[in-house]
Amino acid sequence: MSLEDRTLAEIRQQPVTSQKDTEGSSEDLVEGKEAFTCLNFYLQDTKSSNGTFINSQRLSRGSEESPPCEVLSGDIIQFGVDVTENTRKVTHGCIVSTIKLFLPDGMEARRRS
Repeated sequence: MSLEDRTLAEIRQQPVTSQKDTEGSSEDLVEGKEAFTCLNFYLQDTKSSNGTFINSQRLSRGSEESPPCEVLSGDIIQFGVDVTENTRKVTHGCIVSTIKLFLPDGMEARRRS
């Protein structure tokens, strides 16, 4: 199995729908009438051995799947850790990035306060 064949972590948008008019029916909510959507983003470790991190906090223990964890624009995400040989030479480096998340209307998603 190549690295491309295995998902280590997933980031996805999760719509959270609320109803503006409490007198509307549940059908209105499903059809998008009288409702608005707030989009949240989640990152989930899918049993990676070297970890997935949000702002230096590991999402789960090694080789365990994490629950979806909310990420905000400006968070620092890290995939894996640096793996070194006995000579202290890094054989596999981690990936670290500050993320910027955008909503469908082009506005930046909320940031951590």
